[in-house]
Amino acid sequence: MELVISFFFEIWIQIARVFHWSRRNARFIVLLGGPGAGKGTLAAMLAKLLGIPHLNFGNVIRREIKGDTEIGRVWGPKVKAGKLIPDSVVLKLLKRELLKPEYINGAILDGIPRTVAQGKGLRWLLASLGNRIDSVIMLAVSPEDLQERLALRRTCVNGTCARSFHLKYLPPKVENVCDHCGSALMQRDDETPEAIATRMKEFDLTSTPLQSYYKWLKLLIVVVSTNAAGPEKALEDVLFALEESSA
Repeated sequence: MELVISFFFEIWIQIARVFHWSRRNARFIVLLGGPGAGKGTLAAMLAKLLGIPHLNFGNVIRREIKGDTEIGRVWGPKVKAGKLIPDSVVLKLLKRELLKPEYINGAILDGIPRTVAQGKGLRWLLASLGNRIDSVIMLAVSPEDLQERLALRRTCVNGTCARSFHLKYLPPKVENVCDHCGSALMQRDDETPEAIATRMKEFDLTSTPLQSYYKWLKLLIVVVSTNAAGPEKALEDVLFALEESSA
């Protein structure tokens, strides 16, 4: 049965490419990891090296909330409390985002998917555009390191910039001021101790089956990341793993 599904999946991709020929060389890499695992930092570095954009899905959600859209009004309070948005809403937003011209050559997906349903939805959404997921990188970080990363993280209030800093490992040059755009830095509502605990619990519940799903698809690559080693070591390990998987 699995072979039959895979066979028709590949046929669907080839048919879709007839209608989306300009996207035929698009590359999509998924980054998984707990809250504070460093997905955003790694995605930004990979985007520069690989020449494909970083799609931070958390920023997509925050734009909805800040823009006072219907989705933002309904789900904004739950997001601030560390809760997950329903899969159907997430996939609707994701489809709208991926159809934008900037993602015609692919994307490094950060913060999406978070559940198996989202993972399956993403796979079929990309297939309908004639694309597939190339690799899934799981950043494995200890709970203690995650707690330290989140509690001391500060984010630029400028939604267009949204750069992140860390008071211990990557402090801004000027206290509470973004190095890149000069806007103020803040601690996000979902990075308070209470929200962190909720987010980590939610992640633990959804992460294991999602990793199993991508392992079944033979796409999962696990890379260990620690606060002591820093993001440069994580980038080095990820690039090596991507090279090995494509060999």
